[in-house]
Amino acid sequence: MVKDVLIHGEDAKTTLTLHGLIDLYVDHKKAIANLAPESVKKYGYLKNKIDDIMITRIRKPWIFQFHAKLRQSGLSHNTAVKSMRLLKAVLNFASHNDFIGKNPMDGYRMTLEKKEIIYLNEVFVKNI
Repeated sequence: MVKDVLIHGEDAKTTLTLHGLIDLYVDHKKAIANLAPESVKKYGYLKNKIDDIMITRIRKPWIFQFHAKLRQSGLSHNTAVKSMRLLKAVLNFASHNDFIGKNPMDGYRMTLEKKEIIYLNEVFVKNI
């Protein structure tokens, strides 16, 4: 995939799909750093949740629909935000490498909800 984009240049850029872009991004990250196996799994999970569309067709409405799709599939708010952050990193990579003109997620704000951490107390631990 990486070779294809490098060899075919503009032709490959116009036919690059989102799944192909994720593969390209993961290959790039593996080449420049030790990408942990867990990180590779996260991008694989992202690929499974995303329809394989041409990256040139991704616009802000698609981003909002994808976020809604994640929430409707039963993901919590924070898990959906983490998936959206992975997607934003992939689209930043595409923008920086001129696969797309501008990242459609620029300006898309995502904040994690604060969760109350419940610690085990001594009485509960002794009963276990």
